[in-house]
Amino acid sequence: MTGNDRWLGVRATTLNRDEALARLALRYLDGHEPAAPQDLARWASITVSDARPGLDYLRDEVESTEGGFVRTASKSQPRGSLPSRLLGPFDPLLLGWASRELWVGDRRSVVTTNGISRLVMFSDGSVKAIWRFTTKGVELDLLEDIGPEVIDATASEASDEYRRPHR
Repeated sequence: MTGNDRWLGVRATTLNRDEALARLALRYLDGHEPAAPQDLARWASITVSDARPGLDYLRDEVESTEGGFVRTASKSQPRGSLPSRLLGPFDPLLLGWASRELWVGDRRSVVTTNGISRLVMFSDGSVKAIWRFTTKGVELDLLEDIGPEVIDATASEASDEYRRPHR
């Protein structure tokens, strides 16, 4: 073992192109499923014709659903509903797919003309409000009626967010 090997660790295994695309697809799906080849292509700045073989190579580990590809193992793991969150303009949830429609629906005002997302409140699988800091705290402009439990969860999230230092 050379000095560089001790410092850098064991050298990575060389992958063929299909294996490398498959590994990229798996890593993307870990944080972005369900996803279509177009989503992977946009996120990784590769062509759709490169994204498809990456997903196809994984045919034993993924399955196609209405929303896109998902890892087969993830279907057996129950997922609870996601907590309400205040998201910023560059949040991966709104940037990780070719289309934001899954999360935003027909609410075009959530994305500005230059493609940047507004500050949004995400709850129960979709964008529910646009938010902003004011001198009084966080204010929400609701895009739909939400229940008091969502308001309470968002108030807790806003309280945590408001205490964080902003630079």
